[in-house]
Amino acid sequence: MRPDHQPNSRPLDQDERPCAVCPSRQQRNGRAKRRTSGSPSLPSRRTFSTILEQELANLCSELPASICATIERTDVDFARETFVRRVTRRQDQHNYSRALRQTAAGIAWERTLSARVRHLAETHDELNLIAERWQPTRAAMDLDLILEDRRKSVIWILDAKLASPHDDQVRSVRDQIRLLNRQSHLTHGCPTVIGLIVHHRRQLHARHQATMYPHILRCTLQEVGDLLLARQLPI
Repeated sequence: MRPDHQPNSRPLDQDERPCAVCPSRQQRNGRAKRRTSGSPSLPSRRTFSTILEQELANLCSELPASICATIERTDVDFARETFVRRVTRRQDQHNYSRALRQTAAGIAWERTLSARVRHLAETHDELNLIAERWQPTRAAMDLDLILEDRRKSVIWILDAKLASPHDDQVRSVRDQIRLLNRQSHLTHGCPTVIGLIVHHRRQLHARHQATMYPHILRCTLQEVGDLLLARQLPI
């Protein structure tokens, strides 16, 4: 037997030869392990900014022509933080593209609502915008908008939800109301705190709806002004 001869060796058939393009099984397995065992790579700030602008452009028709919503630098940072929480805690941890789009769409909807409420506060003296995206210390939540109605002695919590109605949203706003009731420096002594969950008009059959809690309502963006400026509370 020649020294270079290998027992039981045979030429590879055409279908068995390694392909210069297709990865080997070992390479494929390694990639699968990296996808499932490692944390997701965080998209760049430019990627977040671009997708936020795209999602905001899709929502601009929801606002009156005289009101313009914009994406701010803090929105990009908030989107990155929200994206990481979404892919590490929720079921879409293996669908990063969907998680990225849903995160951006939700924040763009929040900016759309913020632009509407800011305009109302600037044009009506009885309305005072207290805080935006308020995140209390040691609390795993943030309040999108806190608005004071001086005429009716009411504090509004406005929660932007670009999703179909479900009970978890109401429970979340209930927790926000309980938290805000303990913050006297924000409530300014107002005895009533009302939660308003603001949906896209495609997601709500009526312009506004009651919920299981009397101090929490749902409405569309188009109805926000009428509810906030009504002479009597809608509850």
